[in-house]
Amino acid sequence: CIRCGNCIKSCPTGILKHHRDPSEVLSWMVPEISFNDSYCLENCNTCSRVCPSGAITLFDKDAKGQLFIGFAEIELERCLLSENKECDRCKAACSYDAIMIEAREGTLNMRPVVSQDRCVGCGACEVICPPKVIEVIPLA
Repeated sequence: CIRCGNCIKSCPTGILKHHRDPSEVLSWMVPEISFNDSYCLENCNTCSRVCPSGAITLFDKDAKGQLFIGFAEIELERCLLSENKECDRCKAACSYDAIMIEAREGTLNMRPVVSQDRCVGCGACEVICPPKVIEVIPLA
C-alpha cells in the first residue's frame, strides 16, 4: 500500500478510512475498515479497480463470496434473542447466508450462529444489529 487514498475516495459506502493512531507509526494512513455506518457491498469491487499498487488485488464481483476480510463475532449474552425478544436482523442482512438462528441446547431460547465457512466479514450484520452486539474481527 502506498497510502494514496484511492480506495478510500472511491468506496461507495465510506467504510474505508485512514488509520490515524499516532502510536502505530508503521500503520499511519493505511486504509482500514470501519463498519460504523455501512458495510462492504456484495456487488462492489471498486477498491480493487482503483488500487495502483496491487495492495488490494483485483477481484471479480462474483468472487466476493470467497474473499474473507474478517469474521463476525456475536456477544450472545446481550443479543435480543437471549432476552427472549424476537430478532433476526443479522440473518436477514447477511447476503452470504452465514448466520443461522438455532435453538440453544437445553432451552427454548434461540441464538444466532455464524458459519466460519460462509462469513466473509462484510459487516452487514454489525451495522444492522439493534443492540450493537456484533463485531467483525479483521483477519490478521
